[in-house]
Amino acid sequence: MSQLKKELGLLEVISITSGSVIGAGIFVVTGLATKYSGNMIWLAYLLGGIPTFFTGLAFAILAGAMPYEGGSLFYTTRFVSPFWGFLTAWGKWMGYIGPICITALAFPRYVSFLVKVPELPVALLAVFAFFMLNYVGIKLSGWVQDAMFITLVGGMFAFVILGFPHVDLNLATVPDTPLGIYGVAYAAALAFFSYTGFGVAIEPGEEVKKPERNLPLGIILGVFLVVAIYALLSFVCVGVMPWREFAAAEAPVAEAAARFLPFSAAAFIAIVGIMAILTSQNGFQIVGSRLLYAFARDGLVPRVLAKIHPRFGTPHLALLATVLIGVGLILSGKGIEFAAGVANIGFLASYALVCLAALNFARKYPERYSKAPFKLRKSLLYVVALAGFVSNIVFMALQSLDSWMFFIIWIIIGLGVYYYAKKSFERRGEKLEEALLKLPG
Repeated sequence: MSQLKKELGLLEVISITSGSVIGAGIFVVTGLATKYSGNMIWLAYLLGGIPTFFTGLAFAILAGAMPYEGGSLFYTTRFVSPFWGFLTAWGKWMGYIGPICITALAFPRYVSFLVKVPELPVALLAVFAFFMLNYVGIKLSGWVQDAMFITLVGGMFAFVILGFPHVDLNLATVPDTPLGIYGVAYAAALAFFSYTGFGVAIEPGEEVKKPERNLPLGIILGVFLVVAIYALLSFVCVGVMPWREFAAAEAPVAEAAARFLPFSAAAFIAIVGIMAILTSQNGFQIVGSRLLYAFARDGLVPRVLAKIHPRFGTPHLALLATVLIGVGLILSGKGIEFAAGVANIGFLASYALVCLAALNFARKYPERYSKAPFKLRKSLLYVVALAGFVSNIVFMALQSLDSWMFFIIWIIIGLGVYYYAKKSFERRGEKLEEALLKLPG
């Protein structure tokens, strides 16, 4: 049987972590969230970093101790519950599919800042281009991810440095929030989409070189880098233009740049936005397909989806299935804010269980935990796990009703998949729950 290849180093882990985060979130969803938070959008981003920080620590513990393909499924089924672990991982798969839709729709909007293009054909073209890139191998897509990541981070820091002297502190710091504290809280919950990719590097865990070092370090560095960039960049945006104009813009960050830079420089920021959006498209195709691959390898969906391409060493059928559902979401016409809400619920549910998984890992397997390359004192771990669980649940409750309705339908489909898999195991004289509790080694 063909094997997955270890092709990803520390830079790739950081760039997949940060690159999957820095995309449509800051360049598109920021404008949507500003409608609710007003000029306190930078505060909403800091609040959104709370569940991100605690869950990132849980990820670092688990990924360093047991790098495993499809970590979202593996950790929650083994250390919380096979049933609930499956359902939250199923929800997180939709969380990975949502950004495929969102980044595809955001791409032509930023291209149109430079030259007008038709939205739907260009959106589908972006999805197809990265599907082909990921089909032929993760090493090539990792190189592309690195190049785009370095460009976008450099460009965003340039935006912040050049923009700070032009910030009007009255615009940015005197509270002007249309919905008060609730608006800031709701904006934080919506803007959480901007952080949702921070744990994606755990999904291709078996393709990472020196995973015991590179996964924890890459995740933690990636999280801190993203929180700093988001808070600073959103502060500059509402400091150089009135927040109502920023919220109404099609390409908000590029239009903010145009307030203090000549068009050629603002066009560069638009290109940085395009790079950010494409890194997210690339990253979420990678990790979404790896999570489906993990489902198939565990026998939860047809095992053919776990097939590895004999030449390219990629789970090509899992990639195809993930991308096709993303295309369906694009063609539904529901738009970016709806897709962001659906993705948020899927991520937050999974992250809540990951926090419990880190705690249960330490409790049930103290010897393995003691050998983990990254760990916390038991007393501190309890605080981190509880704070992470509660903050993720609170952010779930703040998502929109229509996103919740769609997500519930998706979970009902997941229930059908789970019980069909359970019956399939029983026909072979096996128990699904026992299979999902097995640990490697």
